[in-house]
Amino acid sequence: TPSWFEGFTATVDYWEIELTDAISSIDGQTILDRCFDSESGINNVYCGLIDRDGTTGEITQIRSYALNIAGQEAKGIDFELGYDFDALEGAFRTSLIATYLKDRKEFPFQDNPEVFYQYA
Repeated sequence: TPSWFEGFTATVDYWEIELTDAISSIDGQTILDRCFDSESGINNVYCGLIDRDGTTGEITQIRSYALNIAGQEAKGIDFELGYDFDALEGAFRTSLIATYLKDRKEFPFQDNPEVFYQYA
């Protein structure tokens, strides 16, 4: 607080958050795509969500669960400005709180960081 501006306060905080293993659900088509297009072959977690008829080999069920597969990143700056003063036989307190969201990305599959949604 500057001494020449009595009653004024200011804070500025920079923050950066990285969330891994975020819970996300996957639709049936994405499960099929990630099962059959996997570089590791069909022996992966997505193929394990597909049930087939033992005789015909047709798909009978695709199980979609909430899985820890997603990731998120966010960066920003929080601002808080305040001014306290006396007037009209009372005390007044003012404040302004704001956030600047510098960057926010959501990764549907954290094992594929090239694919993400940019929100800021």
